[in-house]
Amino acid sequence: MLIASWPLQDFAGFLQIISWITLPVLLIAVLSTIILHYYQRRKRQPVPENERTAFTGKPGQPPPDLYAPNENELTQLQSELKRQDWVIDQLRADVTSLEKTLDTMRLALQFKEEQLLDLQQFMEDKKTSFQPALRPANIAAEIS
Repeated sequence: MLIASWPLQDFAGFLQIISWITLPVLLIAVLSTIILHYYQRRKRQPVPENERTAFTGKPGQPPPDLYAPNENELTQLQSELKRQDWVIDQLRADVTSLEKTLDTMRLALQFKEEQLLDLQQFMEDKKTSFQPALRPANIAAEIS
């Protein structure tokens, strides 16, 4: 009514018509935005434990999906699994290589031990072959 008593009554009528159109549209837009944000936030919140166990379905029927992961999470998890599989394969290859090296080292050690035993046997054979057959006391006894 205040606008109607204003000196520019034609402009006041125009503002009144505009306000009758824009205010309901603005109100609907604000309310729909609030409702959509509320439902999206509620959808993202984890389900409390007491609501998970509150499923009262038939005995053979599985409970409904309480948490359905989105595609992005699934993709990230799959890529992480592939990376971990690759790391495991690399570690297995490294273990195999180390086992081969260890076997080679064991064979080399066994070969060296055999060489050492052969050398010791050779040294003992040399000691016994170079011992004089006659000791000085025996030589004096033979001369006389």
